[in-house]
Amino acid sequence: MYIGNISIPAVETFNVGDSEKPTEAVGGLGTSGYDMAEYGSQLPECSISGYLFQLYSGSRTLRFAIEDAQAVRQRSGAFNYISANNRKGWFYCSQQSIPYSTGALWDFNLTGQWLDAAEYISRFHCRPVTRDNDFGISGENWIALPIGSVYSTDATTETLASEDGNITRVQTDIIEFELDAVESEKGEVRCFDGSTQVFNHATTYQNVVFLIFPYKFNHATTYQNDIVVSNGLYRITISNVTDSITVEYWNGSVYTEIDEFSVSNMVWIRTTEVTPDKVVCKTGSGIVVTVERGRVPHIYTPEILACSTLTPADQTTADDNYLELDTDIYVASDRSFSISSGEIGAGNLWIFYDATTPAATAHDALVISNMKREVVER
Repeated sequence: MYIGNISIPAVETFNVGDSEKPTEAVGGLGTSGYDMAEYGSQLPECSISGYLFQLYSGSRTLRFAIEDAQAVRQRSGAFNYISANNRKGWFYCSQQSIPYSTGALWDFNLTGQWLDAAEYISRFHCRPVTRDNDFGISGENWIALPIGSVYSTDATTETLASEDGNITRVQTDIIEFELDAVESEKGEVRCFDGSTQVFNHATTYQNVVFLIFPYKFNHATTYQNDIVVSNGLYRITISNVTDSITVEYWNGSVYTEIDEFSVSNMVWIRTTEVTPDKVVCKTGSGIVVTVERGRVPHIYTPEILACSTLTPADQTTADDNYLELDTDIYVASDRSFSISSGEIGAGNLWIFYDATTPAATAHDALVISNMKREVVER
């Protein structure tokens, strides 16, 4: 079963209870009769249970399976869309139970409320603001919809080629959409520990020995050292083995490297938010990388980024917030900055590819979308 874009392979029970409507008999004042007070229907309860284990020849270990089930509880229910057993809707998980076990097979139980798709629908709701900048520039807010979703709008739209196919972006602040399937490979943001996808934001990646769960007692346990985050348009690899950030763009058929930018010792890397709409990564040296659905990735670095192959010349600008690194490759910022001797100054940076509209892309990068995914009544 998919819960959002999280696969839970060994589900035994998926039960949606009956909806209830509370009523109360109220005695009429000074009469012998009763008026029935009726209240709004309560959401039906939902329970999902089964087993967690490593599939035969599968890459997801027991640790990842447990993290996956925990991620269902961490996320807002608006991301937990389910289409199974002729039921479509959203699971708002209120309780999660994964009893400790010494074996390779762990019980799990998730309980919460069910919002049926017959009555509810998804919505992106934004409160966009333009980041304060040195250039007096404003941009436009664009919302990227899951591939295949059904929507209705008279707003301006555009289509971008992505790793998953064509992504539709809408210039608006609010839009309702109906998913046609679970959100796996639908233009969502994805986070990988090496080559294994991660859904749990409470994961730490580092190149020293550490414990990630209380039940991991082996002091020699180590994990993959690179976080790879992609939104179908861009892919960012953060490595504290090489202390580097590699930025790539989707050229229509493969990811093409812009450059591998070097920094000082990252110490550690961890994710603080992992959803299909947004992934946020932080390092021990203060770098923050934010990748959102359908947007140019944002890198905040308190230090300079050293280019590996790009050799930009000294450049300054007073009119726009971007400088050219190479043909059709640019770096934008919210502050006046320069690039010289293969180095890019510290601060808020957006490094991107654009063959036709670099100014518009750089301006739009300054818009903080503050996007929230909601489930609302139809």
